[in-house]
Amino acid sequence: MATAAIGGSHLVASTQAGALFGWQLAGLILLINVLKYPFFRFGVDYTLTHNESLLHGYFRKGRIYLWGFLILNILAAIVNTAGVLLLTASLLYFIFPAAPD
Repeated sequence: MATAAIGGSHLVASTQAGALFGWQLAGLILLINVLKYPFFRFGVDYTLTHNESLLHGYFRKGRIYLWGFLILNILAAIVNTAGVLLLTASLLYFIFPAAPD
C-alpha cells in the first residue's frame, strides 16, 4: 500500500539515503517539507475557492507567472524522470550484473 501511495522509487530512495547518510539528512527533509507545504495547501485552497485551475490563475496574474510555473514544472519533470531512470538502472544492474572485465 505504501508503494501505491507514495511510489516505489521514493521508498527505495529514502531507505537508501537513510542507509548511506543516517540522520544527516533529517534537517534537510524537514526544511523541504516546511517549504513545500504552503504550495500544496494554498494551491488546493485556490482551486476550491476560485473554481478554476492553477494554470488559469497564473495566466490571470500575467504571462510571466505562467511561464515561470511551466518552466519550473518542466525542470521538475526532467529531474524526476532522471531519478526514476537511475533507480531503474540500479535495479537492472542488481538483477543482471555486468560481466567481469
